[in-house]
Amino acid sequence: MIPRSLAMTGLLGAAVGVPYAVSNAPDSWGPNSASAPQTASANGTVNPSLLVRPNLVNPQGPGSEMYRSPAPLEGRKNLPLSELLNWGISKEWIYQGWARKSTGLADPGLFGIRVPVVTGGGMTDVAGALSYYFDNAGQLQRIRLHGRTADTTELVRLATSQFGMQPQLSSTPGEQKFVSMERKKVRSELRTIPEGVLWSTSPHGSFVVDLEVNRPGTDYWVVRKTPELKITGLEGSGAAREEAAKQEAKPILPHKAIVPNASEVQAEAASKKSSVVATPASTRPDSNIEPLRTYRDRFRWPD
Repeated sequence: MIPRSLAMTGLLGAAVGVPYAVSNAPDSWGPNSASAPQTASANGTVNPSLLVRPNLVNPQGPGSEMYRSPAPLEGRKNLPLSELLNWGISKEWIYQGWARKSTGLADPGLFGIRVPVVTGGGMTDVAGALSYYFDNAGQLQRIRLHGRTADTTELVRLATSQFGMQPQLSSTPGEQKFVSMERKKVRSELRTIPEGVLWSTSPHGSFVVDLEVNRPGTDYWVVRKTPELKITGLEGSGAAREEAAKQEAKPILPHKAIVPNASEVQAEAASKKSSVVATPASTRPDSNIEPLRTYRDRFRWPD
């Protein structure tokens, strides 16, 4: 074990020697050494190369700092609609072109993949969401596009030339409707409708476009859900609901009239008057509110 006197001597030497060594350290120990970055030159100017922001890639999603995707988050850029609305598209082409995909959409008979799409910055370009539906063999059967655009000319030209749609009257004012019929059923459909408020400063949101195309010769059609009127109280089978609907509606009235007739009013008033005359005022502590009780009892809802 080290003697106490020797330990005290070592502590005193360290207290004196360490500050001296730091104050008289060579230049290679300080910020002027070759290994330290030179933030300023001899004349005091700052080195411009040290002010450049480092090239850091922000993560695009969970795990992207380990597995970086060459595809951007918004997907393939500046692709024309003719290439995006193509029956030759495969699932692998979608997986490689978009960093983020939504799979397993609502249709139970088809496998759906939804991706964001921005065809460009022009007036006829479309920004929105594309949904591709594949069958069990991996063949594309349905394409849906929902988005916004400033000019529907290019989309209408593509719908009429590539998918054979024809203009049709719409029940919604201001809406453009183009339909492709096959076997007396709607095979493909395009709907465009202007927004409620149009801004000249943001023209790309002027029109809402809704496009659905199905592969010709298949059993896939455009099915538009119409609102249903539900009538409560008609549960049961179809025959029971029809029979209940045919029954004549009868009003539900109380078993006693709310307002009594004149004879009942006169008889009740006479009985109240006789009871008030027979009883002295000093023995009727509630004489001031007796008329109010009579009025309330007369016009209250019967039991």
